[in-house]
Amino acid sequence: MSGMNIAWLYIRNCLFKRGFMKKISLTIIIIFLCIGRVYAANYALYFDGVDDYVTIPDSNLWDFGAGDFSIEMWFNMEEVQAGNHYYIFADINNGMTDGLSLILSPSPRFDVFAGGNGYQYFTWGGLADTWYHAALVRESTNMRHYINGVQVGPTVTVADDISGGSEGIRFGFPIFGYNPVLSFAMYGKFDEVRFWNAARSQEEIQNWMYYSLSGTEPGLIGYWNFDEGSGQTANEPIYGNYGQLGSAAGGDVNDPTWVLSDGLYGQNPIPEPASLFLLGMGLLGTGLFKKFRRLP
Repeated sequence: MSGMNIAWLYIRNCLFKRGFMKKISLTIIIIFLCIGRVYAANYALYFDGVDDYVTIPDSNLWDFGAGDFSIEMWFNMEEVQAGNHYYIFADINNGMTDGLSLILSPSPRFDVFAGGNGYQYFTWGGLADTWYHAALVRESTNMRHYINGVQVGPTVTVADDISGGSEGIRFGFPIFGYNPVLSFAMYGKFDEVRFWNAARSQEEIQNWMYYSLSGTEPGLIGYWNFDEGSGQTANEPIYGNYGQLGSAAGGDVNDPTWVLSDGLYGQNPIPEPASLFLLGMGLLGTGLFKKFRRLP
């Protein structure tokens, strides 16, 4: 039984049985404890570090050219081990001469492959089994990397066009250039991926990193929150660029696993109808309490 139903049954019991005045204060407390944002289950995808991946169809939306862009995500690594490299995402061509990819490497650091500019390196102090928010931003020719809303590493110059390949985006595993000796596979959890065709400011990143999006935000061109919880598809509500888990439409060994997320993100800043109902009941209860308190 939902919290709202329990609260209503208790209110009805108070109204139609004796002891109303003794119970009304507790009723109000219970209602207000139930008030708040009502969240749906927040899921993430778990990648096994061997061969799990999600593929997003190719789109000219990911061909940023020389324009501004931002990419955000939450991730939680099972391990951060020296000598290993973990692919977060990749959109590169077969010759690995153009495109964009993000790799978590030893130190730990982020290696960003950005077209003809080659690799850019951003060192930070990451830990295993910890949720981090990452944001990669290019504004004009300046590229910055943020962890939990704070810039890490220097601002670097990335002036070349970034157009990617024709294979689409791959989350968790490289499209080309796989080297099993270096363990180029995501090992951990991944969630709330956002692609923008605009340079997000540090303030914008900090203000919205913990919240789910509606999909109508200006400049948002790709959004995968991985909240389906089951199935072979990661929905994308803006342009319908759905992701496919694994290598086939049916289940296979390349599928990452749906898991409930324990990260402190994915919240909804707008109260849902159930919360508004409980708030109204709480206010009604407060009014009744005042009214009956004035009776002789």
